[in-house]
Amino acid sequence: MEKIATLKSSKIDTIGIIERKCESMISPKCGNVNFYLLWKNKGRTFIQKINKCETESIKIDSTNYFFTFYYENKQKIEQEELKMYKTEDSGFSMTDHYCESIITFFENDNKLNKTINSYLLEIGEEKNINFKFNNNLKIVELDKNTRKLLKRLFN
Repeated sequence: MEKIATLKSSKIDTIGIIERKCESMISPKCGNVNFYLLWKNKGRTFIQKINKCETESIKIDSTNYFFTFYYENKQKIEQEELKMYKTEDSGFSMTDHYCESIITFFENDNKLNKTINSYLLEIGEEKNINFKFNNNLKIVELDKNTRKLLKRLFN
């Protein structure tokens, strides 16, 4: 992404991307994918929403939530992985509709990707025995709270 290169050339070394996409049969005019570019500069967090139709104006998150939470829980987040949707009879369940968050952290020359599939966070008809485990992960907490923040800033 060109914007990341521009930020890095400006000596910004704390960057995040949140890619939100939903798989469904109906595609809205601007597509099913939104990107949120986050970066920290001089102690402030800046966020910009980008999709197929437009690039919105830059917003400032005065709470610095995204990066603060990440750095406070970095070691756990790096190690965490969501478990597959699994039923009590050791069977697995599938769906044809879900939303996914792909969160990428850039710190200097390091890059960390984490994917959160909303289906793995559901309890469902065929009880997901990994429901509680998945919903207690720090990366899931970061995703849920950041979604609330982004909704407040961009809606």
